[in-house]
Amino acid sequence: RGQYLPLLKEAAAESPEDDRCSFYYARELYFYGMYEEAAEEFRRHLSLSKSWWKPQRAASYRYLGECEPQNSHYWWRLGYEEDPTRRECAFKLTEYYYNLEDWEECREWAEKTIAIAEKSLDYFCEPWAWSFSAHDYLALSYYNLGEYEKSLEQGKIALSLDPSNERLAVNISHYTEKLQEH
Repeated sequence: RGQYLPLLKEAAAESPEDDRCSFYYARELYFYGMYEEAAEEFRRHLSLSKSWWKPQRAASYRYLGECEPQNSHYWWRLGYEEDPTRRECAFKLTEYYYNLEDWEECREWAEKTIAIAEKSLDYFCEPWAWSFSAHDYLALSYYNLGEYEKSLEQGKIALSLDPSNERLAVNISHYTEKLQEH
């Protein structure tokens, strides 16, 4: 892997209109933690006339969100709009709003994430977007919005996807308790 970066840089320079070279070069820059350079190359990738494959374009937007955390939600929304059949950007927005404790937005994006039920088989598909987490975030959003029945339902789904997760099991008891109080 050590020789990829210089080779990809050379390939992107030799074929500046090749969207694939541009994407792989940008991604390699990202993997090396060279976020400013990666962001510049991802932008270039998105501007290329041959850059039309939606999954790859959505991935560029997702990586841009990682490279520029101050604008992450902007890039992830563009990524979701580019290809709303993929979970990755929707999930990133779910996490983003969870961290802000914006429960309405977190609920909305978790619901959008979960609504994407067909898992693609390409290499852009990330396991974390298909884990228990989207259901967990949705359960926590419902809980904080006072929708305890829905929080319990989503909490159970999250636990079924990760049965050994003790925090999820504890959350189920909190959701059940709140539901019984109301």
